[in-house]
Amino acid sequence: MSSARDLSNFIQQQDPHLVRIRDQALADKHHLLAANPTWDDRRDGRVVLMNKFINTLNTCILSWTFAADYLLDGNWWDERYPHVPVTDRQIYRYEFWVSTRWTFIIALFSCFDSSFRVFLRHFDPSAESGRPISFVRVWKALRGHLAGRYVKTSRSLDFLRMVRNTVHNNNVFIDPEGKNRQITYRGRRYRFRDGRPIRFVTWEVLLDLTDDLRRLTMLILTDRKLRAVTSPMKDPIFP
Repeated sequence: MSSARDLSNFIQQQDPHLVRIRDQALADKHHLLAANPTWDDRRDGRVVLMNKFINTLNTCILSWTFAADYLLDGNWWDERYPHVPVTDRQIYRYEFWVSTRWTFIIALFSCFDSSFRVFLRHFDPSAESGRPISFVRVWKALRGHLAGRYVKTSRSLDFLRMVRNTVHNNNVFIDPEGKNRQITYRGRRYRFRDGRPIRFVTWEVLLDLTDDLRRLTMLILTDRKLRAVTSPMKDPIFP
C-alpha cells in the first residue's frame, strides 16, 4: 500500500469479503459436524483441517483490524511509540502489511500440507516411510485413496503451492530446476519466472484463492471414502 489512505480504503472494501469467507467456513464446519456426529470436533483430523482454516482467517481478520484501528491512528502512535518519527510510520505499516500477507500464505498452505499427511498416513501408514515427501506427492497419493479425482479443482492447491514457495525467497520465484513455470487459474495465466519476484499475487487474488480452497476443502471432507473412515483420524498435534 502506497499510503495510509490506500490501506484504509482497501481494508474497508475487502474486509467484508474476508469475513464472508470466514462465516461460510464456519457454516461448512457446522454442516460437516451435523452430517457426521461421530467425528470428534476437536481431535478428528477432518475437523482439525476446518479448524485450522477458520483460525487462519480469524488471525488475518484480527491483523486487518489492528491495522485499521491502531496503525492508521496517529494518536495511537503518539501514545505508544512517540520515539518513531512520523516519516517512519509508513515504513512500519508497510512492513506489518507485508508480514501479514506472508504469514497468511504460509498458514493457509500449512492447513492442507499437515492435514493431507494425516489423511494419507491413515490410508497408507508406510507412505512416508520415515522420510518426508513433497506436498505434490502427498496430494497425488491421497487422491488415489479418495472417490473423487479432483484434477481440475486442485488447480487452486497448485497455485497456492507455487505462491507459497516464493515466500521463502522474499517474494522471488526460485525453481529447483532453474525453469520458468506457468499456471492457468480462474482463466488467467500466471507466469513464474525463475529468479524474479512475482507481482501479481494481490490480496484480491488471495481472497479469491481462499474461497476456492474453502470449496475444495468441503469437496474433500465430504468425499465418500474419507467419510467412510470410522476410526478416529487423530491429528498428532493432539495427545
